[in-house]
Amino acid sequence: MTWEIRDMADLKTPFLVAKLALFNVRVLQSIEQKRGSNGDLDTNIERLASDFGLASPVSLLNQSTFLGVVYLSLVWLWDQPGVQRDDKLLEAVDARVALVDSVKVVENRLHRPVNGKSILRALRNATAHGRITVYDGHFDFTDINPREKDDVDDVIVLRLSWEATGRIAEGVFWALNDKLWPGSLEETEVVPKESIDS
Repeated sequence: MTWEIRDMADLKTPFLVAKLALFNVRVLQSIEQKRGSNGDLDTNIERLASDFGLASPVSLLNQSTFLGVVYLSLVWLWDQPGVQRDDKLLEAVDARVALVDSVKVVENRLHRPVNGKSILRALRNATAHGRITVYDGHFDFTDINPREKDDVDDVIVLRLSWEATGRIAEGVFWALNDKLWPGSLEETEVVPKESIDS
């Protein structure tokens, strides 16, 4: 597999959208850290939560935040015309995020090894096909690949904390950015690093 870019101009808008999504996560994180110390802000958030029928307190960094950025990075941005995933790109993502250490394998009926490449593939496929189960604090991503040879599907279920999901999405963004425009953006972390416990 080789790295090929057909038209760099076509990739600028998707990268800007993904960058704005990461920016929004940082803004929400900053606001979340100020909650409890700003009465007007807290009152406004509680009012909005009530308007939507949500019980307070509602964390601004929640399931939707992480699912949104993982979809933008692993499906929409990753699948843009002109972006071809090669082993060096996958290694760059894995080096940033330590993929194997970021996930818990809940079920594994793959006919290939579980490594950074298979983890990214499974996360991308599960996200693209809507096979994500949401729990309090973590997600289960299920990738099912029907096999015609023996009627036994390849299935892998990966469990990731919300934070690990955000780190992987950001790792994909920065690895793609570095491939396309080396040195063009300074990297900062969206969510603090923590190990998965569940």
